[in-house]
Amino acid sequence: MEAEELQFQSILQNSPINAFKECLHSCINDICGRKNDSYENFKSVTNWTSEEYRVVTSGTKQLFIEAVVSQLNRNEVIAKVPELDTDRQEIIIECLSIRQGDIQNALLQEKCAVSGPTLQDFDWKIKACKIHFTRLWVMGSSKLSSLREPLLSLDFHLCEAKNMMAQNSDIKQKTVSLELDKNELNKVIAVLEKSQEAVHNWQA
Repeated sequence: MEAEELQFQSILQNSPINAFKECLHSCINDICGRKNDSYENFKSVTNWTSEEYRVVTSGTKQLFIEAVVSQLNRNEVIAKVPELDTDRQEIIIECLSIRQGDIQNALLQEKCAVSGPTLQDFDWKIKACKIHFTRLWVMGSSKLSSLREPLLSLDFHLCEAKNMMAQNSDIKQKTVSLELDKNELNKVIAVLEKSQEAVHNWQA
């Protein structure tokens, strides 16, 4: 076992149990591209140096990623952290059980990211109406009539990172905004459904 692997376990073993739990979930949030706790959050309760924080977060993320990618069972995961006591090993198993789906999705997004940015989230709202003018013929005469159609404002939040071990500062984020009428929205939904089906088939 490499020295840094032993070091990250030793640091965690000597940390307050609440900080230990918080660190595990923070590292998984980082893997998933979500907001994680910074060094300053842990400094006041653990007395970690910035280098110890780097070692701990790097080792923890590597542990969770390996556990998911290699589909390690309970005993295999525990064997990876022999320097931790039984209580902390059980906390890791529990945390992995709860967040395994999040990690799997993040790793899948990383694989998909080779072709470009991946969708992290989206927001929508109904806004101003588009007005269509039509001419109606009634009893031999005509008049101009307008039909109001609501528009959907849709924001796609995209991100791109080289790998799941990247720090938040290395993740590029951007938002793509669209305004869609009903027909355009149906087309977008159809494309997304086909993409989702393709991903499910790829996973199978």
